[in-house]
Amino acid sequence: MTNKMKKLLLSMAVVAFSAQAAFAQSALVESKATDNWYVGVAGGASVKTTHTAILKNLNPTAGIRVGRQWTPVTGWAIEGLAFFNDKKFYDATIYDPSTFVKATNVNLLGTLNLSNWFCGYQGQPRFFEVGSVGGFGWQHIFGVPKGVDKNMLTSKLGLDFMFNFGADKEWQES
Repeated sequence: MTNKMKKLLLSMAVVAFSAQAAFAQSALVESKATDNWYVGVAGGASVKTTHTAILKNLNPTAGIRVGRQWTPVTGWAIEGLAFFNDKKFYDATIYDPSTFVKATNVNLLGTLNLSNWFCGYQGQPRFFEVGSVGGFGWQHIFGVPKGVDKNMLTSKLGLDFMFNFGADKEWQES
């Protein structure tokens, strides 16, 4: 990448974040501390993606996310996940099979509503919105090898596809 391209990309990023900061300041004036909080429940599956049959080795996952939208574009969240199986993650000879919750993960996340960022906020949520989520966390794995717990730093980066329901679009499904 040439220096000219680097300068152009950096300039574009500065302009985008400056515009976002100006928009965020006007939105914060109208927001109260009790506004725009949410609680979400998650359910899904996880799988090791190397050297394993993916569909055969799905592991159930459940979680909860609590967050706040500071502006129509930016927000934060704390997320807790529990993993209930360990198909193909570890060697069965060193794993303690008696543990019901095999691992937990707690994340501190930043959120961006990409629909509002790129298309502008229209005063109320759209029926369908796209958002991004990213941050760092702590994972605790129980009993690997038997009797020994393991801790590690984790990261998360993803997209949220959100559907807003209700007369005032007060309910959201992602």
